[in-house]
Amino acid sequence: MADKKLRTTQKCNACAKDEDLKTCSRCKIVKYCSKDCQAQDCDSHKVRCKKIKRFTSETQRLDAALRHCWNDFDECYDNLFEKAFGRFGMSSMYDVSTKEYLHNRFSRTTEILNVAIELKDKGLFEHVCDELYEMLRLSHTDNFGFRSHIPSVFLTVGREDDCYNFIKWHLTRDDDYDWGEPPESVEGNELDFFSYL
Repeated sequence: MADKKLRTTQKCNACAKDEDLKTCSRCKIVKYCSKDCQAQDCDSHKVRCKKIKRFTSETQRLDAALRHCWNDFDECYDNLFEKAFGRFGMSSMYDVSTKEYLHNRFSRTTEILNVAIELKDKGLFEHVCDELYEMLRLSHTDNFGFRSHIPSVFLTVGREDDCYNFIKWHLTRDDDYDWGEPPESVEGNELDFFSYL
């Protein structure tokens, strides 16, 4: 059941106004209506903001490196996101660590999830879901446990059918199982996460 108290529009993190908002320049997640509100909220936001900024910077640095890296056989890969998707985190044969990339991206996503929970912001929950799907696409082995967060996010935003189908997929997936066409939700819409996996 969806949380009825979820906000569908972002509001100022200090005073809850929803007009003339500006995004925090560090984390680029939380919004404020004025510098005074940002200063008022500084003590409570500062720690999480610095973490998100640090993980974002490191993820961006690694992202750029993974788009042009070398393997142990002196072969250059123009875009490891296309060449090795599904196998991120499994191999250390590249000069840039795919595990380190996934770790930083997952840490950033976890911090954003915490902000979404604090602010009860539906848009941030949806953003977290998109991030988790992309990480599952990159790492089918799911060494970091991305899958364990998706059902609760689905339930929080009221996507019960998607939650059920995701859990069904997660519990029955193995190498011998033929999925055929992706299952449809009750409304008849194909579920988007199957295209990522």
